[in-house]
Amino acid sequence: RAGSARASAAFQAFCASDEDMRRLSFKRDSLRSALENLQYDEPSDDGAASPTAAEAPPARAWTAQQLAGAGQSSTRIWAQIGEDGKASFRVSSPFAEPVDRILSLFNEIDLYPSWVPFLSEAKTLHVVRGCGNYAQYIVLLRFALPWPLKTREAIVYAFACDRVERGQVLMCARSVPADAASWWGYPIPAAGSAVRVDMTLEVGFIPEGPDYQHTRMDLFLKMDPKVQWLSQSTVNKVGRLFATQLSNNVTSICQSFSKSPYPERLAADPTGAYAVMYECLESLRQGRLPEAGGPQAHHQTLAPE
Repeated sequence: RAGSARASAAFQAFCASDEDMRRLSFKRDSLRSALENLQYDEPSDDGAASPTAAEAPPARAWTAQQLAGAGQSSTRIWAQIGEDGKASFRVSSPFAEPVDRILSLFNEIDLYPSWVPFLSEAKTLHVVRGCGNYAQYIVLLRFALPWPLKTREAIVYAFACDRVERGQVLMCARSVPADAASWWGYPIPAAGSAVRVDMTLEVGFIPEGPDYQHTRMDLFLKMDPKVQWLSQSTVNKVGRLFATQLSNNVTSICQSFSKSPYPERLAADPTGAYAVMYECLESLRQGRLPEAGGPQAHHQTLAPE
């Protein structure tokens, strides 16, 4: 036992000192958090995906609202103020749009202000390389809030991960430490006049319907807005407004997709992320895992146990 403990301690020390291992551990923990917060079940014996995000979270400390539609076709939101004072939201929304369109909205960061409620600026600070070479960014987000609140901002590390065998795509974003001058070797700007906040954003995308032409999007957002007087009723109202505008904006952009900036960017695909996405979608339609020699051969897919 003593030998086993020493070996375990040595391995943990190695992981802590090795940059790649630290990155992989961070991404693994982020994915585990997303699976828990989005309430995506692990697969049953037959290997089928069994997402349950459309079901309500535990009733205690959460308030549930149905915004539009009925049954599985409805947009639903749950809101909560945790014991730590942070506001949390879960949103589950169906879209009669293919998943590649929805995913492109999340990948084109500079266009976020055109559809993300309350967001006044989104800027890619760094494209992160290593431990997966697609869809990894350090991003600055600025939120314009009503008077008398000051502008809020967050700097997050964000990445995407396919789970083709589960019929899911996950996106995770977490704030870098508030006092960090750099993150994985990438410089982080100092906070200016805006109040810098902590946030966690986790999004799941599930292709649905005939030939996967529809998409269910499940979103978990947790934020410390740095407001002492935040009440549950305020969180409920803000959450309802956020979810309603988000759903309407996504639908509006997708309905006029051909006239938007997104098709040109999908075609350009400077990082290769969209080539990976289309190969994974084709694999899902054919009921197989992506080929090892496909365009995502060097893309690291993390499937937490």
